[in-house]
Amino acid sequence: MKRVAILGATGSIGRQAIDVVAACPELALCALQSGSTSLDRLAAEHDVPHVQVGGNATELLERSEPDVVLNAIVGFAGVGATLWALEHGVTLALANKESLVAAGELALRAQAHGGGLLLPVDSEHSALHQCLEGRDRASVAGLVLTASGGPFRGRARADLADVTAEQALAHPTWQMGPKITIDSATLANKGLELIEAHWLFAIPYDAIEVVVHPTSVVHSLVRFRDGALLAHVGLPDMRVPISYALTYPERAATVVPQLELEGLTLRFEAVDHDAFPLLRLARTAGLRGGTAPCAYNAANEVAVAAFLEGRIGFPRHRRRRRGGALPRRRGAGTRSRGSGRGRRRGAPARGAGAPAGMTILVAIVGLGVLILVHELGHFLVSLALGMRPRRFYVGFPPAVWKTTRNGIEYGIGAIPLGGFVKIPGMHRPSPADVDIGLGRALGDAPGLEAAAGRLRTALAAGDHDAARDSIRVIRELLREQDLSAQVTSSLERGLDDLADALGPTAYWRAPTWKRVAAIAAGPAANIMLALVLFTGLFMTSVGKATTTVESVSAGAPAAAAGLEPGDRIVSIDGAVVEPGDVSRLISGSDGNKLTLVVVRDGRQVTLPATAARLTDGVYRLGFVLAGEGLPPLQAANESLGLTWRVTHDIGASLGRLVTGEGRDQISSPVGIVQGSSDAAKQGTESFLFVLGLISLSIALLNLLPLLPLDGGHIVFAVVEGVRGRAVRREVYERVSVVGIGLVILLFVIGLSNDIGRLS
Repeated sequence: MKRVAILGATGSIGRQAIDVVAACPELALCALQSGSTSLDRLAAEHDVPHVQVGGNATELLERSEPDVVLNAIVGFAGVGATLWALEHGVTLALANKESLVAAGELALRAQAHGGGLLLPVDSEHSALHQCLEGRDRASVAGLVLTASGGPFRGRARADLADVTAEQALAHPTWQMGPKITIDSATLANKGLELIEAHWLFAIPYDAIEVVVHPTSVVHSLVRFRDGALLAHVGLPDMRVPISYALTYPERAATVVPQLELEGLTLRFEAVDHDAFPLLRLARTAGLRGGTAPCAYNAANEVAVAAFLEGRIGFPRHRRRRRGGALPRRRGAGTRSRGSGRGRRRGAPARGAGAPAGMTILVAIVGLGVLILVHELGHFLVSLALGMRPRRFYVGFPPAVWKTTRNGIEYGIGAIPLGGFVKIPGMHRPSPADVDIGLGRALGDAPGLEAAAGRLRTALAAGDHDAARDSIRVIRELLREQDLSAQVTSSLERGLDDLADALGPTAYWRAPTWKRVAAIAAGPAANIMLALVLFTGLFMTSVGKATTTVESVSAGAPAAAAGLEPGDRIVSIDGAVVEPGDVSRLISGSDGNKLTLVVVRDGRQVTLPATAARLTDGVYRLGFVLAGEGLPPLQAANESLGLTWRVTHDIGASLGRLVTGEGRDQISSPVGIVQGSSDAAKQGTESFLFVLGLISLSIALLNLLPLLPLDGGHIVFAVVEGVRGRAVRREVYERVSVVGIGLVILLFVIGLSNDIGRLS
């Protein structure tokens, strides 16, 4: 007797699963779970000892100790139960495809650790499981997922703008819950199934096809290397795959009637990716890997909920977001980055750039420049406001060269990672500063201790005139001491710092607005640099795409078809194209042959039909389109819009950290250098774009209200301005300890993420 726990018991799958269990003597219900619907009646009817409404489903599983878990929870909420079953070695009948979409790698690790059996309940994946059982995977050439096409099959893109939720919920074949029904209407469901099939059967994405099969009697097919196809055929009834998963390896009888073959016809159609682009987007997310499938799933869940609540229209892909990221200029099929950003004429394409070691060096230098720009902002503004910085270094000490001009020490540090600026008197001087600046050296100069004590007393009383006199006395006494050069130098540096803090140009003495301006100047410099970089990119050839071919990759499908640099593309498969249409039509071809018509030397030429090749997760022909720069004002406007959107996204990501989400998106300098290096390999423009993004990130991170970050200093400057008096030094120090701890924690998390990615 198998003890079965059904999660999502009041949904469509859950209710049918209860019927299957009730009809099978070898099965017994031990637990039922629902999100919000009462289970009292069902539990009484079927004598179920454990029930739970809402809450964490794994708590119910711990109590009920099932042999089989049917996970029919809707959406991402089902991930926890999936991982629990696989880790505990319990058979998992999986109807929650989002588990593998959002956490496929985690699920496979859990299965490898716990040894749990994973049986898909989706009709398509159940069909594939049955067709593949006992087969040598080396003999498998590919998988074919079938899609009914949903209620809007055959409609063009323009016909879907005004469809209603009621229309979208009227599925022609299957009776399902509202979320999965909407997913079927948009074909997002088939996109989720595509990613799920990849994880379930370890088949690469480019070997998984999707075809429209309106009658839904062929649930999936397997292609073998000898040219044969094996299909799973049956009536569209979910009780069949549910029963198969719950009674595996046996096949229990069900009440589902046999399929009548007489008069049966099988019709298959190509997917209209223009009308239903979410399937192609899912394939791209799967190929991109990492958190991209999870993001796809999350965005889809939000969109479906908003559509059902009437807050948005029918979920659909927008052709181009006005003012979005750098516009696509490459013809689909180039060997360049998949983001679609163009490159300036003559910039190296991916794989044609500098060696890896050189690009890493370029990335390190780029990061150093961003930090240097940040410190330069502090230096110039504090100097302009009369705060007289004492030191400005390119790179970090020890100094390889330095000189002093007008009381400011300029130097070049031996560590070429940015720079630093020293602004005098960041804090109101206190007795503790005497111990910090002079403490170690005073042990070797006991003759100075009495004068140092008077200095502490003066600072404690706030008598700064007396404190300055004490410093002069200590300097005079210092000349009379027989001390080593090292001790003397240490004492002089400490005295200089105290004198600076007591001077008229000290930071703490300045009005609040000056203090805020000096500190905010660092992040502002990074933001300005990002704006300059983005504006420059928009003013170059990445600003606006054309339909003229700039270059053709050797050995690419475009080269085989005879496409040449200078050709102007006028149509693809009979459709007249604008610049924004070229990549969309090619990437949406799904590898089918395309016929390009071009104008060459003033005459129209029709090229032989050729199929795009799947590269970097996108179907491409392998050519680059020429581009035009935008006028300066338009480029600046685009730059401002891009900067605002990136800033908003980074701010939202930082906000999610408060709730514990988005930890895997944090990077340390190791990851930043690696990402910059990858961008450098793809060409100058890609590197500059990434450099602009990192510059914005540095600005926003430094604006976090944590000491010792710039944002913490700004907050304290404002607080002191409002209070009209300084915050006690002890408060600064305690808050700084917390801030430093959080910064170190972020660094450790980022470093662990980067090590995981590199490994």
